[in-house]
Parts: sequence; structure tokens; C-alpha cells
Amino acid sequence: MAGPTTITWGDGTPLQPGPEQGTVPHTYALPGTYTVKVCDRVRPDLCADVEVTVPAARFTLTATPDPADPARFHFTAAHVTPPDAAVAFTFGDGNHGRADAIGGTATIAHTYTRTV
Repeated sequence: MAGPTTITWGDGTPLQPGPEQGTVPHTYALPGTYTVKVCDRVRPDLCADVEVTVPAARFTLTATPDPADPARFHFTAAHVTPPDAAVAFTFGDGNHGRADAIGGTATIAHTYTRTV
């Protein structure tokens, strides 16, 4: 294809305009196999497909209560691949956090709200 392109990522995200040449980043929300379709913008019948496999994250997660505050926990994700990846945490109470892994380990603290 020579000229501007369109890209369909295969994960339900909207059609994206693409460049004539170069790299276009995309982040998949879930693991799985996706079919990426790149088409010529002028001749949309001229397309190329490629399958992309996004592996499931493999790491160990531990939650350690803070001895000084039983509502506070320290969460550690170990064996993160790649070792410098960002790790998203969902705490189960509507709150979320994000921590960068250093050497394959990401740590974050979260305090749960106690109601009586």
C-alpha cells in the first residue's frame, strides 16, 4: 500500500487513520488473538490482515495488611513481564491504582474505608 491507511485493531475500538509508513501503537485491554486489518484509504478494497496474540499477564500477587492500620494493605505484583511494565490494580471497592514495575516487581498501598 502506498499512501494513507486505515487500521482496524480487531478489538472493537473505532477505525483509526494510519500513516503511509511507520509504526502505530495500540494497547489491548484483554489477552487474546486479534486480527488487525490495514487498508489503503484511497482503495479500501486493498487490505492486509495480520493476527496478533496478546498473552495473559503472568505474575504473583500478594496482599499484606499494615500492622499499624488493619484497613491498609500493601499489594505486591512480582514476576511482572516485561520487568518494567506498568501494573494496574483494582481494589474491589471502586478504587484503582497504578504502579510501575522495577525489576519485575510493582508495589502499591491502599486503605479501605471502614463503615460501622
